Amino acid sequence: MKSYTTLFIFLIITFLFFKSVYSQTYEISGLISDFKTNKSLEFVTVKIADTAFGTTADREGKYFIKLKPGGYKLIFSYIGYFTDTAYILIEDKDISRNIFLKPSEILTESIDVFGEDPAYEIIRRAIKYKKEFKKNLNEYEYDAYSKFVIRSNQSSLTAEKKDTTADGEEKMGIYGILESETKGYYKKPDLQKQVVIAKKETANITRGFALPLIINFYDEEVDFNEFKIPTPLSDDAFDSYDYRLTGTTSIDSTLIFKISVINRSESKPQLKGTIYIADSIFSLMRVDLDNNDAARPLGIKNVNFKQKFTAFKDVKKQR
Repeated sequence: MKSYTTLFIFLIITFLFFKSVYSQTYEISGLISDFKTNKSLEFVTVKIADTAFGTTADREGKYFIKLKPGGYKLIFSYIGYFTDTAYILIEDKDISRNIFLKPSEILTESIDVFGEDPAYEIIRRAIKYKKEFKKNLNEYEYDAYSKFVIRSNQSSLTAEKKDTTADGEEKMGIYGILESETKGYYKKPDLQKQVVIAKKETANITRGFALPLIINFYDEEVDFNEFKIPTPLSDDAFDSYDYRLTGTTSIDSTLIFKISVINRSESKPQLKGTIYIADSIFSLMRVDLDNNDAARPLGIKNVNFKQKFTAFKDVKKQR
């Protein structure tokens, strides 16, 4: 009887061991750079082929993603570059893989305009696409990673090397960093839920300090609680913004319009910067926007919004 008991316990332990091994995840990481210049590329999209799972590289071009053992096809895409793929086999250890993307060579930095700027018609079509997209959208879920870098002239995190802005001005030191991973859900007509599953912040940030974690630029407004800012593709966008077509670029063979968003007022909360719109379907592909003087939440001088959008294949719908 004693030997049976021992065998039974051994089988349970063995089962738990194999279950633990099977569920183990390993990290794929690396640096994504320009093939010609070797300069790192920020916020490159990284997707697992035939799934809705993926991630985004950070400002320094570094990426990482955790996966279970098996074979994977990783797809790397970035506006202005040809998409590249990497085949990865994960067995029992982390893997490092650097990626070099080739420029697509289609780039125009100056466009002469007579009469109405072409950007206005592109924005009209983008707003129309947005309405159709939202009309047909019933529900979705997403995983998001957010990172907030707070700079202050009273910084407690002083860098050895002084950073400067595009205008040559010295940047303030980093006061604090707030990072979070969020799981989000939406279901028509207005059910929305965001769950923060992980959060990391520097010790000097007041606990509970937060900015809007997830912002959808297909919404009419960015809500900061204190005030609301109209988005560049809101139904009434032309009341708040002017637009200029400043150039074109591409992602693979798709032409992308580069459009400058100009705020019409400094006394009303508005945005300014650049958005990228895909030709033919006029979908939003990328956002790089700053707040104006009237849109300073919690006394913060500047908030920079960077987002990238990629085509999504609805795997569940095909089953």
